Amino acid sequence: MNDTVVIDSSVWIRIFRESVSQDLAKEVDLLIGEQRAAIVPIINLEVLSGASSTQDFLNLKHSFHGLTWFRFDDEIWDISANWAFELRKAGTSVPLADILIAVTAFKNDALVLHADRHFDFISSKYPVETRNCLNLDAGKN
Repeated sequence: MNDTVVIDSSVWIRIFRESVSQDLAKEVDLLIGEQRAAIVPIINLEVLSGASSTQDFLNLKHSFHGLTWFRFDDEIWDISANWAFELRKAGTSVPLADILIAVTAFKNDALVLHADRHFDFISSKYPVETRNCLNLDAGKN
């Protein structure tokens, strides 16, 4: 596994809150500073769609420019479709965006930093490495 970390929207949302824990904020700052932070298009869409103003939107958009971008290719779409089908067939519905993010991280040999139980579930079924940051965000400041 390389050192690249896909930072999920569930983490970005916490980071942009005023009440984010210092531990989580420091970890994300370190990942960005070491140029290890990555993003995928669906995370960009999820975060930007929640902007509260035009200026907020532009600031958020600008903040993602320096990150590593992983794009969706045909193989990622195919694997995502397979994982989604298999999970649904087994009786579990997982948001398609989370599957796309997990598969993209898997194909790029990256870890997913998240605060979303769906990633814990996906990583229990498929070979994608994830880390839930909720323990870092538990003790706010």
